[in-house]
Amino acid sequence: MENTQSGEGAKQDRKGLQGKQLYLAQGIVTKLRGQLAQVSAGDQRFLFSLRRYIRIRLEHDERGRPADRRKVKLAKGDRAERSLRYLQGADSQRSRARQT
Repeated sequence: MENTQSGEGAKQDRKGLQGKQLYLAQGIVTKLRGQLAQVSAGDQRFLFSLRRYIRIRLEHDERGRPADRRKVKLAKGDRAERSLRYLQGADSQRSRARQT
C-alpha cells in the first residue's frame, strides 16, 4: 500500500527507519558485528552465544522481562474474571426477575 500523503506528515506515517536514522542504525550494527568478531576471536560457539545474549537483552528492553509480562497478564486476567462474574451476576438477576 502506498502512502498518498505529501509533505512532512507523510514521512511520519511510514513505519521503520528511513534516511539518516537508517544510516545510523546500520552503523551501529556494523560496529557491533566487528566488536563481536573481535571478542569471539573466531570461536563460532562463543560468537553464537554472544549474539543470543544480546538479542535476548534487546528483546527485554523492548517487551520487558518475562516476569513483568506475566504480572501484567495476570492483572488483566483478574480484571476479566471480575467482569465475567459481574456479568454472570447481572444475568442471574435478570433471570430471577423474569421468574417472578
